[in-house]
Amino acid sequence: GAGDFDRIRLLAESGQIFLEHPLGVGWGNIGDYLSVSALIPDQGLQQYPHNVFAEVAAEGGILALAGLMILLVASWRRLRADATTPQGQALLALWILAVGTAMTSSDVLGNRLMWMMIGVGLALPVLDLKTRRRNSHPQPATITAEKCQSASTGFPDDSFNVRLTATHVVGQAQP
Repeated sequence: GAGDFDRIRLLAESGQIFLEHPLGVGWGNIGDYLSVSALIPDQGLQQYPHNVFAEVAAEGGILALAGLMILLVASWRRLRADATTPQGQALLALWILAVGTAMTSSDVLGNRLMWMMIGVGLALPVLDLKTRRRNSHPQPATITAEKCQSASTGFPDDSFNVRLTATHVVGQAQP
């Protein structure tokens, strides 16, 4: 419909604004640089091209676009490396959905799922490290009464024995 043509025009003009102002026009200022024919009346003063890349490029400039690309690539690589499990594959699928949606809807701040998935991807190494640390700690040994009726305490007469069972505390003297 007419909305699609409006968005295409807005996207094209955002690209032109980026080419004319490679350092950006400032966040929220794209409406000041759009032609009257590209303005979408329903958006009022908050004009945006419905594409996160075009908006970041036009408003934030090349540095903001480079920063966004670095975040996206880093999070993609980490999520892709973790996609060996069903949970990892689901996170990667959500990342793809979020970024794909950000290319056709809302403004930079409205794409919360994309930002969340970037954060999840960037946090994976920290989460993996905590999991590896937790799994690397030795678990307490369980000794059954059958395996060890008593353990020597080192007393010369060996009269003070410790019995290891589920109902007795280690180190408690047994009669």
